[in-house]
Amino acid sequence: MLDDGRRSDYLKGGEGNTFALSDTGKKALRRYLASEGAFLSQHREMSREHYDGMDAPLTVNLSESPLAWLAKRKDKSGKPLLSKTQILAGERLRQDFSFACLMPDMAGGWKVEQSGLPRGGGKSSGDLNDDVIAAKDRVQRTLDSLEPKCARVLVDVCCYLKGLETVEAEQGWPARSAKIVLQIALNSLALSYGMIIQSKRAGGHISVWTSEPDHLQ
Repeated sequence: MLDDGRRSDYLKGGEGNTFALSDTGKKALRRYLASEGAFLSQHREMSREHYDGMDAPLTVNLSESPLAWLAKRKDKSGKPLLSKTQILAGERLRQDFSFACLMPDMAGGWKVEQSGLPRGGGKSSGDLNDDVIAAKDRVQRTLDSLEPKCARVLVDVCCYLKGLETVEAEQGWPARSAKIVLQIALNSLALSYGMIIQSKRAGGHISVWTSEPDHLQ
């Protein structure tokens, strides 16, 4: 494979016994990624949203997200099972979780698996490592701020893309109970992210949804 790459001028020799992409190889890679992206875009429903306090817009693959699938379902009154803000909160958690490559350890905590992280993108390995650690810390702080049962269902559904019936079977919960726990968990998550404002009035707490994009259905 390396010989083929050198013969096609895609690779050039580096220091020692290393190889790197040549200018020809970089151009070929860009062409491939562009064609791959065009193909994938036909099979994905992508949305980019920006919320106050976020470093960059959040990209959501609505066709892949189990939250988006749930949002298309309606309750007996005809209302969507999940709101737009609940979806975006869950997808924001998933984005951080995926980037940090978090996996549960045997003690039930969290650790960073860095071996499978992407390289490149104009950043050094040290910069990338800092970003991974920052993403891991954001997820850890967020999960620590939630009730354990809520944190567990968020990780299962938003990050591991498990269906509600699977979650119920694994946790030993009654049928249709995971949906209720997920709704509560997503409300708490959105509140933690500042996507909703909870104001106290006579008679209790009232949650006011904010920054909700209009085009997500």
